[in-house]
Amino acid sequence: MLTKNKLLHFIIVGTSILLIILILVVSSLNQRQKKTVTTKALTDQTTILTQNLNNKINAWKNASGLAKASSEVELETAAYLRKNQLLKDISTNPQKLFLNAISPSTRDILPQRVKDQIEATETITADFSQSHLDNFKDKKAEYFYTARYLGKSFIVYFNSNPKIDNTRVYRITGKGLRLENNLVFDSAGSTSSYKYTVSGPIYQVQTTGEKEIAIILVEFSNSESQDRVVSFDDVEKLYWTGDLTVNGFFVENSKGKTSLKGEIYDYVRISADNKDCQDRGYINWGDLALIELKKQKKSISPAATKIFIFAKTDCFQGKEGTHIASNNTIYVYRNQYELGVNIHELGHSYGLGHSNYYDCGDASYLSNCLVKEYADWYDTMGWNFGYFNIPHITKLNWLDPGDVTSVFSKGFYTVKGISSFNLQRGLAVYKDNNLHYYIEYRTPNGYDSLTSPSAFDGVLIHTSDQTATNIIDPNPLSDAVDERLTDGAIFYDKVNNITIRQVSHNANSAQVEILYTTLTPTLTPTPSKNLTPPKTPTPTLSKKPTKTPTPTKKPTKTPTPTPCNARLYPCPQ
Repeated sequence: MLTKNKLLHFIIVGTSILLIILILVVSSLNQRQKKTVTTKALTDQTTILTQNLNNKINAWKNASGLAKASSEVELETAAYLRKNQLLKDISTNPQKLFLNAISPSTRDILPQRVKDQIEATETITADFSQSHLDNFKDKKAEYFYTARYLGKSFIVYFNSNPKIDNTRVYRITGKGLRLENNLVFDSAGSTSSYKYTVSGPIYQVQTTGEKEIAIILVEFSNSESQDRVVSFDDVEKLYWTGDLTVNGFFVENSKGKTSLKGEIYDYVRISADNKDCQDRGYINWGDLALIELKKQKKSISPAATKIFIFAKTDCFQGKEGTHIASNNTIYVYRNQYELGVNIHELGHSYGLGHSNYYDCGDASYLSNCLVKEYADWYDTMGWNFGYFNIPHITKLNWLDPGDVTSVFSKGFYTVKGISSFNLQRGLAVYKDNNLHYYIEYRTPNGYDSLTSPSAFDGVLIHTSDQTATNIIDPNPLSDAVDERLTDGAIFYDKVNNITIRQVSHNANSAQVEILYTTLTPTLTPTPSKNLTPPKTPTPTLSKKPTKTPTPTKKPTKTPTPTPCNARLYPCPQ
């Protein structure tokens, strides 16, 4: 039987427990609410700044006299803070600009200094392309879209990116939002008013003949004399008068079909700061340099590919060059004016993509392999150095009849060195869907003397898509740079039942056997008897290649072939 004291004790204990439970529940709800508010504050920062701007606009509208002037200062500050937040948002979420857009009618009534901080609606027709920053050190390019509009270049963003050839120029038409150096469009075919269409390519790049270039040396408003990484004379030697030149590479690789002519313009000082790297404003540094040249009454042919070599700048963090197709412009920066970098960027300007590596894991070839960008060690459009490969030469229209033999049936075929001025420089082995395996052979002659030495004892096999090429690795289990066949070794494509076997090679050519058949389990590759490259004549290079070059003069310096030659490309640290 409960006494009064016991009953009172139970009531007190029960009440205490209920209070504790209530306190815990309230605390949990408060924490959850705080977390929700904090998350919302983080995710909706742009929305908050836009609401604040609209409040300032209304306050400015209703103000008068001295209060109007004070309100305008607050309005400009609010617009500036919102703009900076939007510029951060655009690259990762372009939709934010549409969701927070200020109406054109509201923008039109604002003071000009405030208008400049707010997005504008633009209906445009412009040249348009996909550009990229080359990063050879990390072997990864950074791609972005550009359009040429109002006499300058803009970075273009989409909610859904269009698929285009990244070396060609297209035409974009539509309505978008412009904020400083950025144009933003909705998805193609969208019901949004900010839609667009892309047509083209609008013209075909001419890759043969005497190609016109203009090389402009550029320094910044705060550059000092030691920031000039290259001189006028250095560039002249690099392109035309040295032992190893950009022009010489194009003349020899094309068998005299393409050469370079042009002028070098000594340093011009532009108004930009070499540390001002925000919002990709650097894409208009070239335009600033052209303005300075115009002041000096110097003009550049519209047909010339413009190559800007910049003094030291902090803006690129390992990037070596950029090709902006929509403006026929090349940038070379971060102290990188080596032979390979300049040839690589000019290759882009003539329509070439990168030379990549087809990574199929433990297999030589599968239908869905991973592409590793730049990882072809035998081609200047890859990471190291060497003549452009056969599919790239084909794209450039540098072939003579008989240079590449089309293969549709089994047999034995001879491939001569890609540096040879004779025929039979490659094979195009039919694979499937009008695609081919391209087979080539490298010899340590001419500019190929500077490529990786593992290229000289076996044929290389490539595939090609619209612009880029992919080297096939017949030795996928090896970690060495050895993506070539050796005598007796085979490459087998089990998807298409194609066998490629290297029969033999010498200093000038290699012989291969092609089989269109299923590889039986008993067929195994014969190990190579000698994996050491044969002795070859000392490479010779012409000092000033002509349209029909015959390399005769031994260069004053013959660099030892290594996987990384600092004269040609920046080597990893």
